Amino acid sequence: MDLGLSNKSILVNGGSSGMGFETARLLVDEGALVTVCGRDLARLRATEADLDSPYLHTHQADVYDSAQAHSAVTAAAEHGRGLDAIAAIAGRGRQGSVAALTTSEVVAEVSNKLLALFNIVEPALQHLTRS
Repeated sequence: MDLGLSNKSILVNGGSSGMGFETARLLVDEGALVTVCGRDLARLRATEADLDSPYLHTHQADVYDSAQAHSAVTAAAEHGRGLDAIAAIAGRGRQGSVAALTTSEVVAEVSNKLLALFNIVEPALQHLTRS
């Protein structure tokens, strides 16, 4: 399938496992210049080995920390000579039924997801508007 992503620079946060990993795989297969960021260095190394592509770059960062999120955006922009898109997939989360969570726990979960998203989007905007 050709999604028109060849040579597009894309940052995938949370790309070393689950949906993020499969997104990174699809993007690399499409010829995109993919930077995967994640917290776990061992999983990032496994991602490099599994995808084994010159289009792939990995960067250790926790997107819940704004400075680390900024470093991931910088790494992606350097790898891809700019930044065309973000696949914001990372997010810690609770396992189990939403019915078992209190209102404050749900609010905390949503707040954490939004924090991670904004930590990536804010420094990326300057690159995204250029592309």
